[in-house]
Amino acid sequence: MPQTRPNGQMSCADLPRCDPIHPFSGSIFVSIFDTNLTTIRGGVGKVLSMRIIAGEFRARLLAPPPGDATRPITDRAKQSIFDVLNPLIDDAIVFDCFCGTGSMGLECLSRNARQAFFFDADRGALLGLKKNIDALGVQARSRVLAGDLFKRIPTLKDQPSLIFLDPPYRYLVEKPLPLQQLSLVLSRMSTPDATLIFRHDTKDQLSLPGWEQTAVRTYGSMTIELLNPSNIPDPSA
Repeated sequence: MPQTRPNGQMSCADLPRCDPIHPFSGSIFVSIFDTNLTTIRGGVGKVLSMRIIAGEFRARLLAPPPGDATRPITDRAKQSIFDVLNPLIDDAIVFDCFCGTGSMGLECLSRNARQAFFFDADRGALLGLKKNIDALGVQARSRVLAGDLFKRIPTLKDQPSLIFLDPPYRYLVEKPLPLQQLSLVLSRMSTPDATLIFRHDTKDQLSLPGWEQTAVRTYGSMTIELLNPSNIPDPSA
């Protein structure tokens, strides 16, 4: 890897600093991972808790997403990702989409990211996210936007510098066109040197318009791709 670089909705009143759609300032660290921290299991397939792996909140436990349909990343894959990304996290703004209970965005806050924005539409996940934000005391550095990220992201005006794309695995089959449209939007929003990390089931493949693959790793049934913008011109520009 290179060394640089759901579903009842809840109202904003239920969420910490949950904002209506509007532009944000600063560079954006876009994270679309959910259950990518070490997971502590109890019984067959039951996730009891997750934990932060490094930084200010190292070893702090997090409330997991509701239900048993989680896809925890392995320690080896997780460490491999953060070995590459850690230099990019300091003072970054994090955008954690399909965030679940916010494991990746909170991990980044633990590693001194400036701010994290969390997107999800699932009420249970958002309640867990609020619990995690409150437990870590990072309300001032967290913003939560509930609802459909396919509609919300295109309204933003800021430039992503790092993008984690980890939609539910079934979306590669059920919603390939919305994912590809989102990919193109993100490529046109991003900084020229942005990196996108795309996690998906190894048996499924999806090309992401606006991005060129620079590295790929497979860990059992999980594949992680690193991509950079392909500099496709924006016809609306």
